[in-house]
Amino acid sequence: ALVEQSLVGIYLFVEEHYVYVNQALADMVGYSVDEIVNQLPPLALIHPDDRPWVAEIIARRLQGLEGVAHYTFRGLRKDGSTILAEAFGRRIEYQGQPAILGTVVDLTERVWAEQAIRESHNRYLLLTETVQDIILSYDMQKRVVFINQAGLKMSGYSKEEIIGQPLERIIPPEYLADIQTRAQKRLSGDIERYLYELEFINAAGQRIPVEISSSPIMRDGQIVEVLIVARDITQRRQAEEALRRRMRQLM
Repeated sequence: ALVEQSLVGIYLFVEEHYVYVNQALADMVGYSVDEIVNQLPPLALIHPDDRPWVAEIIARRLQGLEGVAHYTFRGLRKDGSTILAEAFGRRIEYQGQPAILGTVVDLTERVWAEQAIRESHNRYLLLTETVQDIILSYDMQKRVVFINQAGLKMSGYSKEEIIGQPLERIIPPEYLADIQTRAQKRLSGDIERYLYELEFINAAGQRIPVEISSSPIMRDGQIVEVLIVARDITQRRQAEEALRRRMRQLM
């Protein structure tokens, strides 16, 4: 039940075709589950321009040369439209043959949010308060400049308690240098590992696993703030573990 209720796309495929996808993945690409399982090869849901290098990643994992892969790609929906997605997959054995078990996250809304922030302050305010993702920004002194309603809900702080406070209030200090480095890489168009995982800390001191992207906000050619878009992945991790348990029972 947890796997089917997950908002994250979950898949299992062997070399020839998909063995399992959940409803969230089917909705993401505009197919029904029955149209995918035992019908489509894995590359059918990949944009044609990305298929060669994605095929190489899949082949290396199926051959046992790589155990885990994490990459950004363009997905292809049934209607021909494109989405930007992030895949997390690992090699497993399924009914005596190599298979790939993983999750897919649709990044399209997240990219749209970042673009809106850069283009229009008014659109920024409207969009950030309506999306489910956690959106925050901090300045070069690592003070929180903005946090949306989803971020406040996750953190357990009020806006008055967190705006202007050190970023370490909600992000452990061991992650800050990596966030800054990745944001700077985005300036050159580098989207490798567009999403990466770390932890947030809420007001109660609990650590919450999240996946985030970070990108710079520029003014007059200088980085003035760093934008973070994050999503709680607690449910995804639980769903992955539930699916692994199910696969072990079937094998």
